[in-house]
Amino acid sequence: MTAVYSAKLSEVKQKKQLKELADLIAKQKGRVVSKDDWGKKPLAYLIGKQTDGYYVNWVVQLPLQAPQAVSKELELNEDLLRFLLVKVNERGEGSKRNKRSIKSRKKS
Repeated sequence: MTAVYSAKLSEVKQKKQLKELADLIAKQKGRVVSKDDWGKKPLAYLIGKQTDGYYVNWVVQLPLQAPQAVSKELELNEDLLRFLLVKVNERGEGSKRNKRSIKSRKKS
């Protein structure tokens, strides 16, 4: 899962947001495998008049129904500009269904 937070957040608020996300994952009976803090980076395009975002990449394990609940909670967070939650198989690859849908979109 990759999350992009507003770069305007103070360091204290950033840490609070990351703790809240870790708590949300734990609440859904999941666990954080790893967290990679990419820091402040420029956005590819403006999001809400912002040019920079604070990027964090998480590897998490969640029960089958948890991603939907996590997504709903994240959508309510005003400090979170964007997030991407991807299902990965045991070999660390995205699911074949996702690859097929991406290929079919490219043909259109």
